[in-house]
Amino acid sequence: MKKLITIIFILSVAVSSYSQSRIDFSTAYINAERNPSIRIAAENLAISKGLPYNIYVKDKAVIEAVAVENEKVVYSVITDFLNPYNGSYCTSFEEIQKSFDFSKARIIYGDRTIDNTGEQIVLSKRTTGTKLYLIPCATRKSVWAFDYTTGDLVDTAFIPPSTPMLSTPRKALQLSKTLVMVADQVSDAVQLYDTSGAYIRVLAPLGGVNNAILDNIRDVEFHPNGTLLVTNAGTTGNALNTVQQFTSTGAYIGVFASDMLNSPYNLLFRTGDLLVSNSSGTNDITKHNKSTGAYLGNFLSSALNFPQQMISLPGGKIGVAEFSGVLSGIRIYDSLGVLTDTLKGAQGIRGICKLPNGNFLATGLGVFEVDGTTGAVVRTIVSGSLLYNFHCISVFDPDLVTGTNEVINTVPSEYKLFSNYPNPFNPSTTIKFAVPVKGNVKLTVYDALGRTVSELVNGTKEAGTYEIKFNASSLSSGIYFYKLEAGSYTAVNKMMLSK
Repeated sequence: MKKLITIIFILSVAVSSYSQSRIDFSTAYINAERNPSIRIAAENLAISKGLPYNIYVKDKAVIEAVAVENEKVVYSVITDFLNPYNGSYCTSFEEIQKSFDFSKARIIYGDRTIDNTGEQIVLSKRTTGTKLYLIPCATRKSVWAFDYTTGDLVDTAFIPPSTPMLSTPRKALQLSKTLVMVADQVSDAVQLYDTSGAYIRVLAPLGGVNNAILDNIRDVEFHPNGTLLVTNAGTTGNALNTVQQFTSTGAYIGVFASDMLNSPYNLLFRTGDLLVSNSSGTNDITKHNKSTGAYLGNFLSSALNFPQQMISLPGGKIGVAEFSGVLSGIRIYDSLGVLTDTLKGAQGIRGICKLPNGNFLATGLGVFEVDGTTGAVVRTIVSGSLLYNFHCISVFDPDLVTGTNEVINTVPSEYKLFSNYPNPFNPSTTIKFAVPVKGNVKLTVYDALGRTVSELVNGTKEAGTYEIKFNASSLSSGIYFYKLEAGSYTAVNKMMLSK
């Protein structure tokens, strides 16, 4: 009998060990963030076994396939939506079934979604021709749009679900009035879409996916000279912990930066340098020469666990989205890297931007408005059954123009240089600008090397809004810049001639 009890005890321990994962939540969550192929493998295994890969239990938990252990799917269970690290754990599907009531859940399988939450998507009215925030949703493999002024959700399919082109979209970036590029971490490419959401092609690398150049990519950003920079943390060749450089049409130029990078994430150009956030190692945020990419030193060392998006703030300050660690949240530093504030109302943060009202828009397991002073969560913009994984935030600015050459007969309230239209163009485009008072105005076009190509305006203009045709039939394809100088106002925009 004693031997039988011992056998039963051993079997019960074995069964318990089999149903409970030995992977701790923090390790699984961060590993899947650094390398989403781990999460994708877990999702694919769940799908092959007929199991769900994402479950939202109304007001209680977000459950995701996050890893594979002993050929079984490991699920992460998050119960605190504002702080994913608080009380979260990993377990098996069998244990999840025992712990949660699915009668009020949204359950996503590979071929269907069952939604018993009773919750509805609420969209604010979207006004045509206004600025938007673009935020990729990795769970839905799409890009969502939010109102620039209020932060309200206006479109859940600015770029609709698009697989396999979008598997883990990290950053959407406007290329022109009608084109948007998306850096996707798993497809290892910068994908190109038009603003209707239609897929066009792989933008970079030109010619298609090449893992010797791009692998495990995160961010895409314009260099001031008009080229594209892409961060990636691959395992071989030029894709190993580098910032890669491409022309605006996707042709590979070469490695822009590599020294002291370890799983580089986000890029931020400042007046005197380029900052790169790193998700591994002790060089949290490195500084690089803007022109050559050479390493200049560290902006932050051993201060962060997993920095993601960085933004410029007034007074030369820097905002950093800290994904993990005891100080996870929005970190504020002065221009020298001295911490001035930590806003911890929402944690597990990936993306941030500053709203016009002074508060922050923050992304993580949802989209939140965070008080810019206290750090308290003012509201959860995307919540409930839409609790998905959101990433970096960027701005889309349509700047619609009429296409005529006439002065628009209203007196503007401020100086402004609008985006040219169309862009890209061949061979002509319209440049629009506004001046609120009479004065001398100069509008000049430069090539990528800073050489003057054309002086479109140089003289006195009455207050008003003007549209000038620029004909580039004698120029070669490439990136050009146009500069407006009026009073104390100076602005520069870029345009692309594509013949």
